[in-house]
Amino acid sequence: MSAPISVYAIAIIAIMALMVFGTIMLAIRRYKTCPSNRILVKYGKVGAGKSALPIHGGATLCGHLSNSILIWT
Repeated sequence: MSAPISVYAIAIIAIMALMVFGTIMLAIRRYKTCPSNRILVKYGKVGAGKSALPIHGGATLCGHLSNSILIWT
């Protein structure tokens, strides 16, 4: 006869699943793409000595709250 799964184990598994789901959703929301005929400009804190990072037709992960995205046509 096997031992029943405790309520605490189920709660821990549910919390871990929610954390993984939240992390994946955060990454999906922060991933920005741009078609090849446009320029995506990531501005704010983008690196040492830089205030903007232009990306011609590609994608980037806008991770920090201090970063913003602008798409030029």
